[in-house]
Amino acid sequence: MGDGDGWVRCELGHRHWGRFGAAGLLIKDGDSFVLQHRAPWTHEGDTWGIPGGARDSHEDAVQAATREAAEEAALDPASVRATGLLVDDHGGWSYTTVVARPQHPINPHAANAESTQIRWWQEAEIAALPLHRGFAGTWRRLRRVKPPLALIVDSRAMLPGSGTTPDEAVPREEWWNRLFDLARFGVVDDSRVDAHSGPPLDILLPRVTVLGAEGPAAGVTDEWWRDAVSGQPVVDPAEIATEVERACLAALENDERVLVVSDSPLPAVSHAVTRLTAADLLALARNRASKPG
Repeated sequence: MGDGDGWVRCELGHRHWGRFGAAGLLIKDGDSFVLQHRAPWTHEGDTWGIPGGARDSHEDAVQAATREAAEEAALDPASVRATGLLVDDHGGWSYTTVVARPQHPINPHAANAESTQIRWWQEAEIAALPLHRGFAGTWRRLRRVKPPLALIVDSRAMLPGSGTTPDEAVPREEWWNRLFDLARFGVVDDSRVDAHSGPPLDILLPRVTVLGAEGPAAGVTDEWWRDAVSGQPVVDPAEIATEVERACLAALENDERVLVVSDSPLPAVSHAVTRLTAADLLALARNRASKPG
């Protein structure tokens, strides 16, 4: 039993489970979503929702949601990548839906008494299900979730002095710290990232790849965001632009939206990606979400 277990009342007077809020995991693969049929004895039993539960005091939303999914759906946390957050804030209590994408084929199933069934559903089928009220309230936004975000960075943009002004030179090590922060805290889903429609999510959690540099050693850690940032050395600096273009193509083929930081032309992908300068990237890092939900 974690220290987050317990009932609280929000500022709206509603009673909620989770002393520090709660979080759940919505796994999305194309037009399919994983849902949980709640056992009759649970709160709002015999309804469909997502695996989730109370956050402990030391957890962020991603850690809580993946832990709950491991307990309830036998999910290996390493088998999915968190791609965005939707926060349902009641004032003094919030529920964060963590949207995630499978890293490989998965087969989640009911792993404890809280569920009678866990299965994949097509997006078009879900509205007709008896939904948990909390999930039903956010489904209209969650059903519009777009492909996840990939940030591809030419390492030459991370050279000292690549700030917005000469006085804002950023050392290479600090660049990595800022990229880790972007992966962990995300960026607000606004017109900077997607100018075509209103945001279905509050926060986007990008996958970050730096071409032409080896990233810091990973080690064994529960800091999930470190797995979202990688570096790829390139022997010949003249080939960095080619590798950036290849990484962009791979991301597009993987159905990801691509932000790219590079001064190179990138003719094969220029029509399909959003270009950022080093100054733009620094601005994203400064304006990242203040907390991970």
